[in-house]
Amino acid sequence: MKRLVSLLLLLAPALAQYSDAEVLARCQEVFARMRPVGLYFEPVGAARPQGWLIRVLLGGGAPGTLQPLSRLTLDNRLALIPVGLEDLAQPIERPAATALRLLNQGRKRMEQIGQRLQLANWIVPEAQAYRCFLLVDGRVVGFLRLDRRLEPLPEPRWLADYRRSPYRWPREETQANP
Repeated sequence: MKRLVSLLLLLAPALAQYSDAEVLARCQEVFARMRPVGLYFEPVGAARPQGWLIRVLLGGGAPGTLQPLSRLTLDNRLALIPVGLEDLAQPIERPAATALRLLNQGRKRMEQIGQRLQLANWIVPEAQAYRCFLLVDGRVVGFLRLDRRLEPLPEPRWLADYRRSPYRWPREETQANP
């Protein structure tokens, strides 16, 4: 009897998992609320930056909060770069000279991209989360992660990168709770 109880305790988390349809429905709910919350330039190259890429943070929190749930990448032509192909993108070589113009164009471009951005109809279960994929023209350009309770998982590393960047929009984060 003890063995049976132990076995049930071990299997309980696996039995309590959500179906793919439930996870996908929750991804759709979160995706429907996601909006661009910030843009920043990120250096490409390890020791010495050889160029910069534009990163677009998408979030779905309350207005004035910056909790990135997904990140998209734009190159020097403001074209979306598929996930995993960032090394092949054409970087921006002199951001100081063109930062303001590119940030303004990037914000306008996000409105166009937002109309084409869609959620893939598949998910990938991870050890502690579920991964949903964002597509533009059939290419994976970003992802969204949900924890095992189907709550969105913000990515603190992206927020740290945003705060470190000398070229970002909005320039200062607005404080929801001063």
